[in-house]
This record gives sequence, C-alpha cells and structure tokens, in this order.
Amino acid sequence: MFTPYRSLLALPGTRAFVLAGVIGRFPLSMLGLGSVLLITITTGSYGVAGIVSATLALSNAAMAPIVGRLSDSHGQARVVLPVLALHALGVGGLTAAVLLHAPWPTFIPAAMLSGASVPPIGSMVRTRWTTLVGGTPALNTALSLESTLDETVFVIGPIVATVLATTVWAASGVTIALALAIVGGLAFAAQRRTEPAVRVPGAGRRERAISVPGLRILVITFVAVGAIFGTNDISMVAFASQHGNRGASGPILAAFAFGSLIAGLLYGTVRWKAPLQRRFLRGVLCLCAGTVPVALAPTIPVMVIAGLVMGLSISPTIVAGMSLVESLVPKDALTEGFAWVGTALGVGVAIGSSIAGRVIDATGGQPAFWQATGAALLVAVIAFTSRRSLVGVAPAEMLAAVEQRPVVGPAVTTTELESC
Repeated sequence: MFTPYRSLLALPGTRAFVLAGVIGRFPLSMLGLGSVLLITITTGSYGVAGIVSATLALSNAAMAPIVGRLSDSHGQARVVLPVLALHALGVGGLTAAVLLHAPWPTFIPAAMLSGASVPPIGSMVRTRWTTLVGGTPALNTALSLESTLDETVFVIGPIVATVLATTVWAASGVTIALALAIVGGLAFAAQRRTEPAVRVPGAGRRERAISVPGLRILVITFVAVGAIFGTNDISMVAFASQHGNRGASGPILAAFAFGSLIAGLLYGTVRWKAPLQRRFLRGVLCLCAGTVPVALAPTIPVMVIAGLVMGLSISPTIVAGMSLVESLVPKDALTEGFAWVGTALGVGVAIGSSIAGRVIDATGGQPAFWQATGAALLVAVIAFTSRRSLVGVAPAEMLAAVEQRPVVGPAVTTTELESC
C-alpha cells in the first residue's frame, strides 16, 4: 500500500519540503493549547485563557487567506520570512506579558499578532504538490499524504505541549511551538527548487480565489465540517467525565484521529475513477452517517469503536474537498484557496465548541453529540444542493494546463508521474 507514497517521495526535492512542512505546521496544534496551559498555570484564570485561545484562532482564521494570497503573488519564501518574524514577536510578547503578570487585556494584542502570523505552511505544501503533480493521479496520493500528516501533527502536538507545560515549565508549550515554527518555516523557505513560480506582473489581473462560486460553497461546507469536529472535541471530554473517567477523552479522540489516518493512507493508494464531486458527496454522506453511532454510544468502549468508525470518513472527505479546490481555483491563487478551506475548518471548530459548551452546561454531554449530527446534515444539504458549482476543470484540461505551465525547479517526467 505504501508503493504510491514511495514513488511520490522519490520525485526530486519532495522529501525536503514535506519534512520541513511537517515541522512548520506543529504550531497549529500546539499554540492554542500551550497558551491555555501557560495562562491557567500562571494566573489560574480559565476565562482569560479562553479569551486568548479564541483570539488566536480567530486572528489566524482571518489572516491565513490573506497570507496565502500574498504568497501566491510574491512567492512563498518572500512571505514566510517576514511572517515568521512577526510570529516570533507576537509569541514572545504574549509569553512575557503572562509571565510578568501584566494586566490581562495586554495579552490580547500579542495574541492577535501571534495568531495572525502563523504561516499557512500546510496550504503552501499542497500548492507545491499541485505544481508538481497537479492533473495526475499522483495528486490524490499527495493530498492524502498531507491529510495523514495533519492528523499525525494534531495527535502528537497537544500531547507534547501538555507534557512540557505541566512537567517542565509553564511556557514550554508555546516556546517549543515557536521554535518549531521557526525551524520548519526557515527550512521550508530554503526549498527554492520546488517553489511555485509567481505570475509575471502585468500578465493580467489576478483573480481572488474566494470569487470562485465553487470555493465559496466549499468554504461554507467546511465551516459545518469544522463545527462537527469542535462539537465532538468538547463533548468527548464531558462524555468521559460523566462516565467517571475524564482521562478517557484522550483515547477516544485518538480513535477519531487514528481512523482518519488509516483512511487517508488507504485513500491515497487508490486510482479513483469516480469524479471528484461524487467522491466528495459520498464522503459527506459517510461523515453524516458516522455521527449517529457516536451520538448513541452508551459506554466508553463503544464510543472508542464509534469514534474509530466515524474517523474513517474524515480524511477521504477532506482530501476530496482539497482536490476540488485544486480543480476549481485559478492556479495562481491555489495557496489562498487552500487557506480558505483551512480557515473555514478553524471557524467551524470555534463555533461548534462554543455552542456545544452551552448545550453541555444545560443538558449534559450526550445530547450535545446530536449537534454534530445536525451540522453533518447541514453539510450534506449544502453539498448536494450546490453540487453543480463543485464541478471543476475536466481531467484532460488539467493535464493540458500542467503541460503548458512553466516548470518549477527540477523537471518531473511523465514516467515519474505515472510511477506515482
């Protein structure tokens, strides 16, 4: 099953930017939790920690598409370096303000800068893959690989942040997140051979990714998908607590991630004949169906199994959605397009978790899971009623576009692409 991945990573320059991309995206999984731990350990205030965490998430959601658009316009390396400098300034300011016991309103500007300046490395990596193998079956493998790496990062990152902050130093989580952002970002920016070419100025007006109707539908859809994730995250903690084992929330959430990871690996090995639009709709239906056993699970062991089953539908849905972005969005706006989907997921997580928290306070953990089912039904309704807007460029046209666009870095031969 790993042959397609080995062939893909045998392409010149790919292993270097994939490794740098993995390191550089760890802050997304560590910064929010690390900040919560830093503030609660230092000040004892969960309320302030929640405000800072929300500020980080919302500022990142607001700026990621803008940073993505800048990288499409000026080049990834030229954008990553100044953004990293701003990120270091923001995280350093937030850490110092907390440790020096400054008034909590001073945390907010630093949190805004910290979140807004997280480089969208995941979106940039996907853009590189699209530049190298777009319009070929290898792109499905590449996007599946990235989805699997995302899951791995979001399993490992929170564990590392928690262990460091609670056993070493309260600020360890955020400082290590910053260090990984700098190391990964600098290493990624140094991979110039595979960096996508920037369109020559004056070659025509650059179209905004969000102006594409199909992408707007995907963004709305992924807000609802994010709401499912946000609902489940907080509801699982309440569910485990009500069953007398708060610590079980970790293994339950890990079951979701493990199911998604396995499905992502398998999905990338298949040469799919079904159109992207149909694959995405099928993934949405499976995701919707998977929320029902979770909402009905009576015990923790059953919940682990239900979470594993639901997780099997997550990566295929996200990979198909990312592939739709590649087929819908102009090639010189891809990073912005991928960033919009990531932003949509982040906004959805914030919405889902905040609403679920109120539901849990009022009714308990189990009823809150039906909120995820409601969000899944909304995803299905939006996707099916707008499915005509999700039809992208035909494969033949995509292959023609690949042949016509300038080669970036090392040339990738037809034989190499077919081997993927």
